[in-house]
Amino acid sequence: MSAAKLISARLAFSACVLFGYVRVKGSRRRLSELEGLYEDVKAFEQSVRLDRTELDAEVKRLAEEGRCSDAWKRVEVRMSEGLDLASAIDGSGMKKLFSGSEEALDLILRMDPCGDHETVSNTLACAAAKLGSIAEKKRECLLKNERITRSLSIFAGLAAALLII
Repeated sequence: MSAAKLISARLAFSACVLFGYVRVKGSRRRLSELEGLYEDVKAFEQSVRLDRTELDAEVKRLAEEGRCSDAWKRVEVRMSEGLDLASAIDGSGMKKLFSGSEEALDLILRMDPCGDHETVSNTLACAAAKLGSIAEKKRECLLKNERITRSLSIFAGLAAALLII
């Protein structure tokens, strides 16, 4: 067996395992972003309900301190252009960024920003509950698929290495 074949086999094995690791890492990152959005919307709801904070002030706070501050910054910029919250969220690309959470974001988009604090708070609470449910389902899916992805990437790496040898 030549050294070149051994090196090629090691590289093939490493590439497959690395591919599996990257896939799992990406799934974890997307779950973390979704959980961050859940926490931000929950904080948004509590701030509106308890502190009677205005929507634009809360968006500004989330743009500075929220877990998804980059997404909220885009919303803040759109609101500073004169758009209401729903239009700003719709035009900021949040639906694309948080794919799978469209149903919860649609609740926010249908919210009447001129409504009383109680109505806005209830809408945000419903959206937060949906986001929490979606995040929980994705977490369960991730745990199940994580093992499968790692195992398959290791087996694919072994198969590639054996084919090279």
